[in-house]
Amino acid sequence: MVKLNSLIFKNLFGLVLLSLFMFGLTACGVKVEKIELNVTELLLDLNEESTATATLTPLDIDVKVEWKSDNPAIATVTENGLIKGIAVGETTITASAGGVTATISVTVADLKYNVIFNTDEGTLVPIQTVRRGQKVTQPEDPTKVGFEFSGWYTASNLAVEFDFNTPITANTTIYAGWEDIMVAVNFDTTGGEVLEPINKVYGSALSETDLAVMPIKVGHTFVGWFLDTELSVSVEAGLIITESISIYASWAVNDYTVNFELDNDETIDPVELSYGSLIVVDTPSKEGYEFGGWFTDEERLNAFDILEDTVYGDMTLYAKWNIGKSTVSFNSNGGSSVPDRLVETYQPTSKPANPTKVNMLFVGWYEDASLTKAFDFNTPIVGNITLYALWEIDPSLAKTVEFELNGGRFPLTSTNFFIKYGVKPLLTFTGFIFDGNPWNNDTNGIYLHVQKNVSTGNYWPKAGLKQNALGQYEVVDFVASGAIQSANYDYVISAWDQSKEIYQFVMSLQIGQIITITGADITNDTVAATTFDRAVVNVYNASSAFGEVNKNLLLSVPSLPLPVKTGFTFAGWYDNPEFTGDVLTRLSASAKLYAKWE
Repeated sequence: MVKLNSLIFKNLFGLVLLSLFMFGLTACGVKVEKIELNVTELLLDLNEESTATATLTPLDIDVKVEWKSDNPAIATVTENGLIKGIAVGETTITASAGGVTATISVTVADLKYNVIFNTDEGTLVPIQTVRRGQKVTQPEDPTKVGFEFSGWYTASNLAVEFDFNTPITANTTIYAGWEDIMVAVNFDTTGGEVLEPINKVYGSALSETDLAVMPIKVGHTFVGWFLDTELSVSVEAGLIITESISIYASWAVNDYTVNFELDNDETIDPVELSYGSLIVVDTPSKEGYEFGGWFTDEERLNAFDILEDTVYGDMTLYAKWNIGKSTVSFNSNGGSSVPDRLVETYQPTSKPANPTKVNMLFVGWYEDASLTKAFDFNTPIVGNITLYALWEIDPSLAKTVEFELNGGRFPLTSTNFFIKYGVKPLLTFTGFIFDGNPWNNDTNGIYLHVQKNVSTGNYWPKAGLKQNALGQYEVVDFVASGAIQSANYDYVISAWDQSKEIYQFVMSLQIGQIITITGADITNDTVAATTFDRAVVNVYNASSAFGEVNKNLLLSVPSLPLPVKTGFTFAGWYDNPEFTGDVLTRLSASAKLYAKWE
């Protein structure tokens, strides 16, 4: 009874558990609705394996899929869905779960595929037979005339390169890829500029454009291209290129004109010479110069050695002359001797030590014997020259003179003797002086007019001169144009208003300035109608310190100044008031001189 009860209890307990399970499934609404397989038909090679997968609906159901082969002798399947072909034939693989099934039709065959190599007219590559899933063996590269093999490709468009690690699953054609073989055409310019080679496709022809390239070679003209170094076979357009080649430039040598600039009395005719030729020409000469060679520029900076340098184009050669030595002589005009100097021409000479001369002071060296132009020792020496010494009396040795005029006076043309030593004029006019009637059109434009009691044109500038307390003649009045009372002045200086430089000189005079005249003899109160060539009019500053008229240093004067006295004739200078002894014209010592009148 107990056993029966125990059995009943167990059965009841199992039923309860099954009911609870089924209730749970029903309560949750979870049951397999369908099975979807990743493949419904499968072709396998012998011993080939393939895994099938099953997807249950709903996706979150926890039910195991059972796998079964209808004929394991044809194909087997594992609990994980791995299917393997065993023998040639057909069978069905079933997957089941929760009362729902799905099947796969499996065919097992002995599978082999042909791999064809399309070489596009290249050398033949044998077909390979490969079992399904195996790899094809990469063959040796084919060859093709004029082309270089670039690889195997999956299609004829050669877009994707074939991977020989790819398993073969069908009859397959692999395509050979080719690239054009490029051959070089090298340009040997035989000494000309370097040209880069050009690349031509194997078997293509040289074109006119290929051969149109023209190199440059200094001193030469390009003739053409040749196939051989002997330049015997010319290159023509259309030549088929099947290998790298070199072609050679042919040149013609240029002829050039060479001119010669001698800078002397000679001439050398131009010559025509080929590029690279030496120039054969006689050495030119030039009196007083040494030939310094040929140069290619007018500045004579770039030398051209005709023994080594050659013609390189149209050119002019310039002769350079090196100056010889020039002699500088020194004429000391009675002073101590100064030796000559030998100086390279166009170079300055240095100043020698000053010469000496008794009772004289050396002033400087002058270019001319007239001592009018001081020599600048920075001056380049050109040819032999002589310089002349200028001397002045040593002021410490000059004589002091006091003049007793005895009622006389010094005229305008004597007062330059009394300008104090060292005072220089502000302005100097050197030219013709006319002291007569100004109404002569032939003289107006060339003379400076020094007048007394003579009228001039209203448009003439005029300066009135009056002797001052020191005996100098001072500008005391001036008009640029118009009338002036000439009787009020000792002298009047004027100029025609159209006499240019003379007019400007008179216009420059100012009141207070001192005027002296040398080289003329204007001594009378009434000026005679006389002209003076090359007289000198000096203008001194009014503020300059002048010596007293009757006491001054006389510096190197040729004779004593001459006074004038109205109604009298000057009879000479004496060293005593009794006028005894000889008339004096020069002095050898300081003295007081007395004017004698008759």
